[in-house]
Amino acid sequence: MDFIDWAEHVFSELVVLHKADSFNRSIGVDERKLAAAIFGEALSRSPDFYTSRKRMAILEALDDLKRCGVLEEHSGSRGFYKPSPRVRGLERDFIPLWQAICRDGLDPDQEQLLKAVAELSHFEETDFGRVQEVGDDPVLASLGWAEGMDKAWPIVQELDNGGLIKAVMTSGPSFEARVTYRGLVWLNKRAFTVEAMFIDELVKEWETTSVEFKREVHTDTPGEKAELTKDVLALVNTQASGQRWLIVGFDNGTREWACPPDPKLTQDHIEQLMSVYTDPVIDVRYEVVGYRDGKVGKLEVLRNPKKLPYHVKKSVGDARKRVEEGDVFVRHGSQVEHPTPAELRALEEEGDRARAASS
Repeated sequence: MDFIDWAEHVFSELVVLHKADSFNRSIGVDERKLAAAIFGEALSRSPDFYTSRKRMAILEALDDLKRCGVLEEHSGSRGFYKPSPRVRGLERDFIPLWQAICRDGLDPDQEQLLKAVAELSHFEETDFGRVQEVGDDPVLASLGWAEGMDKAWPIVQELDNGGLIKAVMTSGPSFEARVTYRGLVWLNKRAFTVEAMFIDELVKEWETTSVEFKREVHTDTPGEKAELTKDVLALVNTQASGQRWLIVGFDNGTREWACPPDPKLTQDHIEQLMSVYTDPVIDVRYEVVGYRDGKVGKLEVLRNPKKLPYHVKKSVGDARKRVEEGDVFVRHGSQVEHPTPAELRALEEEGDRARAASS
């Protein structure tokens, strides 16, 4: 288990214990109660409890969660913790916390030092995660900076002040440091949180002239090929500003994540379909990204004004879903339809202007 999962597990167990009785709710939960809940009573009553690695792992998680502001330590009874009132529901969804952490910006040197400390101080066990202080010699050796401590010293202080590492600075100068929960989240969850925030914004607006959501996209049958061709043509032809997206995996009724995309839907496969069924060939970018509850397909449709209007190159479909050679499609709000004569003329004129400008 890595330390991110471990710290979040400790938090979730603490929330359960906090709600269990009036003492826990008023004063808080200590390390021994957490150890009993997570590992069993035998460990919490063991004479070796205070020197055990599992106890240290609990303390490290509690300390880091407190530094993140999601736990409060009782002012009159040190070592007793309860959830901060600001983080209700966090045990069910840590993404808002990840997003807050990942908004912090780091320069390349700060990121490089954070990575070095994380690689040297983070350890995974079967049923818990650990972080352990590492001295400056292995950190500097890993970095290979010619300036050595002169360069590292202020950056260690900056990362410590930001809560991304926990450092002890001594005269010499020298330091011991370990990565924190916050630091590991920044390193390992940034790509995920950026995608989650981006998709959240699209979901908030839902379907527009430049965004379409699909629960599922398959291309096994002629009708399914026709439907995808039609949807992509409509996105690329519609006169709208900004990027054009087809997002796969969301239910149209609930507007919530429903299922992962068909694994057969890949960049190469979609490019092949576009080369067969669209003229000029529509350029696309497709990737599968992580989201809150599962994987999401993200298809970006790239519009080149010099190629307008795009149309169906080859007829395909069945009795229910079919496109014919020469068909042009646009979006009217969230609906896919043939363009009006005025819209088609506008597309042709836009294409003519773009081609003339580039000649």
